[in-house]
Amino acid sequence: MTELQIKIARIRQLDKDLIPEAVEDAERYYAIATNCTVRYDNDGTQHTENGNSKEKAFVEFADAQIKVNELSDELADLKLEVKKEIDQIADDKQRRFAKLYYIDQLSQKEISRKSHYQYGTVRNDLSNARKALNLMTLNDI
Repeated sequence: MTELQIKIARIRQLDKDLIPEAVEDAERYYAIATNCTVRYDNDGTQHTENGNSKEKAFVEFADAQIKVNELSDELADLKLEVKKEIDQIADDKQRRFAKLYYIDQLSQKEISRKSHYQYGTVRNDLSNARKALNLMTLNDI
């Protein structure tokens, strides 16, 4: 696996799994934090049997938001690096299709619909772009 293939795989992982999961965690902690109510004992002191769960949930929410930001920054950096590699492809159409496929994570059918080219044209140009980028797939072996 080449360095570029590793970056592309990491982009997919961040885009499809890691960032959505981190966003869900942040939303979950925020919901918990905003729904918690402080309980008081009979003498008017705050009930802190397990600590202040509202405060704890806000801390967890902040940590989750930091993780989302870090993952988003990593994704942006990787996309920029991959884009620089793709920009070296000489053919305009191949370069455009490669950006849509590897950076924007569109399927070949989605690229076909978006670009108004036939599916076979998209498939062939992506195959040529893979060769220009020295990316190997199972079909190429």
